[in-house]
Amino acid sequence: MPTTIDRIVAPIRPSAASSGRLAYRQSRAFATVKATSEGKSSADEAVEKIQELYETARDEFELASEETEENTIYAADDRAAAKAELEKLKEALADVVEEGSDYPAHVREEVSKRVAHRVRELDHAFKALEEKAMHQD
Repeated sequence: MPTTIDRIVAPIRPSAASSGRLAYRQSRAFATVKATSEGKSSADEAVEKIQELYETARDEFELASEETEENTIYAADDRAAAKAELEKLKEALADVVEEGSDYPAHVREEVSKRVAHRVRELDHAFKALEEKAMHQD
């Protein structure tokens, strides 16, 4: 059974069928609705912003996971960088979905439905990584 860390990392591991090229699986969690002729909706724009932050946080998490697994001297710094990116991501999500934000209720609900669970998964995986690091010391 895959661990929380494996479920987070799996979407960014190279595909076996990539024939030497790095082909990454697209995360279904961030699939966006096609823009209408009028342009993107507020929800789409908010999701794109959060998706960019998620990808950065996920990349930092992946690096921190590898360094922690190998117990390198860079592991602590990489975990700190991953935590900083995760905090930026959580703050950006909260700015959109929390009551009192500048977004209407339907946008807050849509963004929450489309991305909040992935952010929670990454947060839980990071906590598991920190726990693992504490037991390595």
